[in-house]
Amino acid sequence: MFLGGSVNDSIVEISVLAPPVDADNPKWKKAMDLLVGVVEQDFAIGEQIQRNFESGAVREVVYGRYEPALETFPSVYSQGPRRITRRALGK
Repeated sequence: MFLGGSVNDSIVEISVLAPPVDADNPKWKKAMDLLVGVVEQDFAIGEQIQRNFESGAVREVVYGRYEPALETFPSVYSQGPRRITRRALGK
């Protein structure tokens, strides 16, 4: 994702990495179609969220209320890769 011409614009490039010998296989087109479909849904939701923010109707936003990883990741990450691995493995 890259910045566009204004604060409300962005440029997105999507690609699927496929082995050159297998690039014409229909499974890669299917993978790309699925990826684009999901991204288009996410962008539609994101655009609506942005419009809601810009309206000024929302005074406070809570990020990640149902995403505990968003809260704990920075502290775990700062402890280094080994700590992340041990915690991910439940050790």
